[in-house]
Amino acid sequence: MTLLYHGSNVAIERIDLSRSKHGKDFGCGFYLNANPEQAMAMAIRTARLLNEGQPTLTCFEFDKVEAENKGLLIKVFPDYSEEWAEFVVMTRMIPTFRRTPMIL
Repeated sequence: MTLLYHGSNVAIERIDLSRSKHGKDFGCGFYLNANPEQAMAMAIRTARLLNEGQPTLTCFEFDKVEAENKGLLIKVFPDYSEEWAEFVVMTRMIPTFRRTPMIL
């Protein structure tokens, strides 16, 4: 079990993928971060950008094996690399790209 964090301007009660946006670095999806400080920085940025709500960190327990058994496709980039950069460019260019990886 891994703890992952989502930074936003509101607490997230339930993940709703219909609210995901095209053109993000890793395509449509729900973004989580293993680093709570980075997730909080995103929460602050989001609250400022939208000019509403309060920076909020929501924590999720993630079981990689259970997720894979349920058919979730997971791609781990341990660090910045050429493969990472190519993936970002690809998902920005193809707005219908729906296989969103979980970055651990």
